[in-house]
Amino acid sequence: MKKIYMLVALLISSLVLFAGCVQNETSEVPTLTVAYLPTDHHASLFVACDNPDLFKDKYGICLKAVKDKEEYELYKGNKKIANVKVVKVTEGGASIMNLMTQGQVDVALLGYPPVIFYIDKGTKAKVIMNLHTEVLQLLLERIFQ
Repeated sequence: MKKIYMLVALLISSLVLFAGCVQNETSEVPTLTVAYLPTDHHASLFVACDNPDLFKDKYGICLKAVKDKEEYELYKGNKKIANVKVVKVTEGGASIMNLMTQGQVDVALLGYPPVIFYIDKGTKAKVIMNLHTEVLQLLLERIFQ
């Protein structure tokens, strides 16, 4: 469990440090748009969203809900450092990469195949971390035992 919390903390830090945040004209902090697919592989995002006190106490950073599962404020200590818009995409990873190519998404949580395809075609994107590995292999091993 501790490993998951560390991973989520790193994810949140990475969102702010490595993403191309867009400055919103009406706010003094940048707005970051994060796209995800509704699978358990991306649950770490909502572990961070649903446990702000834990992350604030343990890591000094947290997401505070403005509108649950859609809009958050990212805090470092007591200072708001970004607005975070969370976008659920149900059409698959290629749809997320299309949004990124169009400049509508700053950070995405998705599988490697569409990322590799779009980067190969010229999309300016980078993989900054892997959220899970060998999940399906573990599942299949249990099924066939």
